[in-house]
Amino acid sequence: MNSHTPHFSVLRILLVGFFIYSFLSFVSMGFSIFKEFPLLAIEQNPQKIKELIEIHSELKQKKIENEDLKHELDEKMDKLFNPYNRLGSSTENFSMAINFILSLSLISFMVWYHLPLYKLFYKKRRHGDIPETLRKVCKIRIVSSPLLIGIILPATIILGVIFQYSFMVLGLIGKDFKTIVTITLFLKIISAILSGVLMFSWQKYRVQHIFLEHVFFPEELRNKLPALRDIKLKLRLWIVSLVTILLPLLMVVLLIITSLTINTKPEKLKNSQIELLLGEYIKAADKLGFKSYILKWLHQEGLHKLPGIIYVNAINTPILLLGLSVSILMVVGYSMVLMFFFTGNIVKPLYELQKHMKETEQGNYNSFVIVRNNDEVGDLVEGYNRMLLGLEEREKLKNLFGQYLTREVSEEILNGRVKLGGDYFEATIMFSDIRDFTSMSEKMPPEEVLRFLNSYMERMIDVIVKHGGIIDKFMGDGILATFGVPVRSNVHSQQALLAALDMKKALADLNQNRGKTGLPPIRIGIGLHSGLVIAGNIGNSHKTEYTIIGDTVNLASRIEGLTKEYNSSILISGSTFSLLPDEFKDTLVMDVISEVSVRGKSDTVRLYKVN
Repeated sequence: MNSHTPHFSVLRILLVGFFIYSFLSFVSMGFSIFKEFPLLAIEQNPQKIKELIEIHSELKQKKIENEDLKHELDEKMDKLFNPYNRLGSSTENFSMAINFILSLSLISFMVWYHLPLYKLFYKKRRHGDIPETLRKVCKIRIVSSPLLIGIILPATIILGVIFQYSFMVLGLIGKDFKTIVTITLFLKIISAILSGVLMFSWQKYRVQHIFLEHVFFPEELRNKLPALRDIKLKLRLWIVSLVTILLPLLMVVLLIITSLTINTKPEKLKNSQIELLLGEYIKAADKLGFKSYILKWLHQEGLHKLPGIIYVNAINTPILLLGLSVSILMVVGYSMVLMFFFTGNIVKPLYELQKHMKETEQGNYNSFVIVRNNDEVGDLVEGYNRMLLGLEEREKLKNLFGQYLTREVSEEILNGRVKLGGDYFEATIMFSDIRDFTSMSEKMPPEEVLRFLNSYMERMIDVIVKHGGIIDKFMGDGILATFGVPVRSNVHSQQALLAALDMKKALADLNQNRGKTGLPPIRIGIGLHSGLVIAGNIGNSHKTEYTIIGDTVNLASRIEGLTKEYNSSILISGSTFSLLPDEFKDTLVMDVISEVSVRGKSDTVRLYKVN
């Protein structure tokens, strides 16, 4: 069993969602119903209330345990103070049946939808083979799971609440009762929305940080997921602010509003009632000797002009304080949990990105980051992965071919049109060397030798690359370059000779600068030969190099060695000359050298001295 593979489950989220909804709706609905309903029941059934008081008094006077009377008392109180008992039995049963069917349908749908994910994670823990069809289905369903849970469950709850309260409104008698039902309906809808937002954020957090990498392959997670784009961060911040502040605040406001008492006839208030309402202010007036004057003025003029007085009565005050305390705790707890999930979905990917960037600084160009978001953070991570891929490819090119490549050659290599495993090429090979470099360098300090070589190589490399050549390797002061490898060319011999001629011009400019500083001029020899070569990767896992081998390479080296003997800067073989276009040959100034024996070759070679 694979201990690193997590257990996939949505049951805990559904249960927690139901619990949060039940808790929120119970607190809000209970506050409204249990505060208002007893008073309404008493006002509408005074005679039955008197009967309850008489039964209670009888039990208290006799001081006996009469179970029948107690049962009768409980039964009558339940009929009076339980709003559900105002409904007919058929209406109540139908309402419960609807809610049961909705709940069963929801659970069945959730199980069916997430069943492939349960199968996939079970197989992974058991190291079983995962069919591609199963993985394909899971990829779609895992990214849609948060939105599904965050919408379907609250929508089902709201639908059930609307059904239930529709029947209650139809079955209840009295306008006041319907007002309470409407308020509690609204509070339950808010509770369902709050629970849905929390479940969405929780499941999204789990999907992004726990499940994604077990469903998708690592290469697939380098780019954004095949899902709907997430809401922009700015808008999401506004939504979270709305949910965590305004909706809970609205619940608190509703609690305060339902606790208020309105007196539409303030002029009938007694002095004692006015003193109670004014509180500390009337005491201050009494100390100043204005109490009687103020009370008289209020009765004669002040109270008559008021349309009403709004206040919290003595009964509602402790209930309101309790409701506000519970609501504040709910708001704080809910907001902290929601912000943990919301910020986690932003901050964690940024932490991962920061960690991988440090690895990249140390030269690890394979440190790709999982793209967990489909928002601006996902864009940032995806852009980093693209940059990393470019760095990795560039490093690969530098390792195989050196850092001097034309854009066209780089594109050919990166597009896979070059066989790195080995292939035959018709190419022109260039060897170049500085004459008498050994004796020259013996008279120079090491740092001056390197400075001189870098200055020389910089000019020569630019010329070679300009004409489509590839630097195969440096051999001290010598350069081995190829034309027609690894990208095939029909004019490789002309490219090579043009490069050689421009190298001669670049050397003249270099010598002119050296002459200004009193340094002696330098001379080079360049040998070109065209023919069949083998090119490919050579090496092992520790070091790999793309290089060329074959008799053509060896012969080009021998020709370069003959430049000093024939007092020439550029010597080309007959095979290179034969490949040059006729119109290009007409522009050249050349001397033909008779057949020459080359060390290591039984046949003679015709050479051409290019002036």
